Amino acid sequence: MAQALEDLHIPQVIVMREPVPDLVAQEFLRYFLTEFSQGQPLYTAVRKARKRLEAIEDEYPCATWLPVICQNPLSETMIWHQHQPIITWKGILAILLTSLLVTTMVMGVRYFGYLQGSELNAFDHFMQLRSQIFLEKPDSRFLIVTIDEQDIQYQIKRGMHMQWSLSDQALLQLLQKIDKYKPRTIGLDIYRDFPTDPKYPDLTTRYQNDNRLITVCKAATSGSDGESDGIPPPPGVTKKRWSFSDFVEDHDKIARRQLLHMTPSPKSLCSAEYAFSLQLALHYLETLGINSGTTKENYLKIGNVIFPPIKEHTSGYQKINASAYQILLNYRSL
Repeated sequence: MAQALEDLHIPQVIVMREPVPDLVAQEFLRYFLTEFSQGQPLYTAVRKARKRLEAIEDEYPCATWLPVICQNPLSETMIWHQHQPIITWKGILAILLTSLLVTTMVMGVRYFGYLQGSELNAFDHFMQLRSQIFLEKPDSRFLIVTIDEQDIQYQIKRGMHMQWSLSDQALLQLLQKIDKYKPRTIGLDIYRDFPTDPKYPDLTTRYQNDNRLITVCKAATSGSDGESDGIPPPPGVTKKRWSFSDFVEDHDKIARRQLLHMTPSPKSLCSAEYAFSLQLALHYLETLGINSGTTKENYLKIGNVIFPPIKEHTSGYQKINASAYQILLNYRSL
């Protein structure tokens, strides 16, 4: 047998000692190839395959005895070669060119704003996930007082002189009630571009002297809805406590950006340069000894935290008016 194998240039062959049923041969071949293809040596793979034939010896006695290896003694034992794909310079060049082309196309599509909607939707989704994962609790430092239709009807029934949604009498009572909690900062997010009622001189005094009180006005606007000169701040409030209430809406009417600073138009009735939210934050932090300033790049810096502004082609935005100082909103639980 060895001479015959040498003449035929066959290094090893597995044979059966006796004629066997097809099932025995098929099962042995399946077990053998499974072991051999996993890197087992030839003799080990045969031994393990023969061992697994014990499961059918009740039906086919001596099945484990039948397989045997015949080997040319001058040949090395076979191993299963895992052939690796051959990578050529031509293949590498094709991969690099394809990657460069795809990257350029994606960057171009993104640059012209075709992916802006998808990127902003992804931002919204991640912000929602953040609140669910970290279970953010409401900030106990905030007290928010709202005015709804029921409050308006209450004032009317009490005979209070209404201008906008809150009468001077109700506002003064509200401020006096809030004073009991000794707030560091008070924000009045209601347009009150009219003089206070002479019946309530204490309210006029609060406007003039209460440095904790931050008020709002609305900047001049122009657009598809027409032009507006804005809404002035409450009379009597010093300019350092003015702030604008304007927000920027994206095309889908969602507020994702926060205006922090802008240069008012000369014709605007509101000459405030800082946002209502920023004025409140700066005043509150100053009472804690945390001051604000600007970096050499003219970025806002509060304490050790720097707030770089949004620019065109950054933060998911491609085609936006980034002339005013604006940042992405950080949504909080209230």
